[in-house]
Amino acid sequence: MANLEKEIESLEKASKDGDFRASYRLAQMYNQGVNVKRDLEVSSEYFDTAFRQLNEANATNETNYLLGTFYLFGLGTVNKDEEKAFSFFKKSADKNDVNGIVMIANAYLNGIGVEKDEEEGYKLVLKVKDSKHPLAYKIYADCKMRGIGTEVDLKEAVKYYKLAAENNDITSVFILGTLYYEGKGVEKDLKKSYEYFEKAAEFNYPDALKNIAFFYSKGIHVEQNNEKEAEYLKRYADTGSIDGMFIYGTICLERQKGLFKYREGLEYLKRAVSLKEPRATHVMGKIYENGEYGVFINKNLAFNHYITAYNLGLKQAAHDVLRCLKQGIGTTANPAKIQEFEKIVEELQNNSDNRA
Repeated sequence: MANLEKEIESLEKASKDGDFRASYRLAQMYNQGVNVKRDLEVSSEYFDTAFRQLNEANATNETNYLLGTFYLFGLGTVNKDEEKAFSFFKKSADKNDVNGIVMIANAYLNGIGVEKDEEEGYKLVLKVKDSKHPLAYKIYADCKMRGIGTEVDLKEAVKYYKLAAENNDITSVFILGTLYYEGKGVEKDLKKSYEYFEKAAEFNYPDALKNIAFFYSKGIHVEQNNEKEAEYLKRYADTGSIDGMFIYGTICLERQKGLFKYREGLEYLKRAVSLKEPRATHVMGKIYENGEYGVFINKNLAFNHYITAYNLGLKQAAHDVLRCLKQGIGTTANPAKIQEFEKIVEELQNNSDNRA
């Protein structure tokens, strides 16, 4: 702990002295919650400091690459601009900088700031695939896995995902967990799948946390354990995942799992509602209509949640909207609206029958 505190103090001093690397590193740490409490406001301040320092520094491959990342991701208060990002990455790539070449290859493969050109992207990643750059390993593996700019070669893809994982590319660690779970490019192995997911979960990789929760919920490779499932789902929610907030919120309301934490569940569901998650919005509508979990009955709020959930894309919420319209629950009778939602519900029913 003492060494960590000294490291942070050293980075803070260097940042104040004009070191863009220190400012950028501190911004990343606060953004991801690495060795410090996650604080997006502090992170943004350090990103802005780093951006100013980078623009004041002499232009080099490193400064061009880092400025590219600002425009690619919209770091701090910098507006996202993919074309500007591409131009900065290209400046470093033109001088044979591996970081720049990797980012330019990725840009061509995905049409980021430039017209998509898979052949050009693959040609570029071939130049750096053995450069010990984790993202180069990963992008090359992606190409081989999906046949992007080249032929599919699953074994080659797995080989390079493993190289990327060994060089701390956490996305590749997660992908390997998925491949071992599906038996794609490797023999199916739930133990290895769990191990890779668990390793990615150590870095709070959202989908890895969700998958480990699934393993515990179904007893896959591990004993079924509702408490461990909830623990990982809470961590999933706390990464900022709206999906995680909804799932963890609902699991807290499930009495049969013995995890009944309705106050916490409501807190996470309301957080998801504020971020326009349609399923959470629909669930909260039910809670307001029925006055559950210590919440006072509020029919108007219930109807507003149902119609909002529908407008956010949850088509099944139309059933509750129609019911409220017909019965005057939280709204006044409106023949035109009733007719509109009768047609919507009828169409939903027909589609459901056709699928059956």
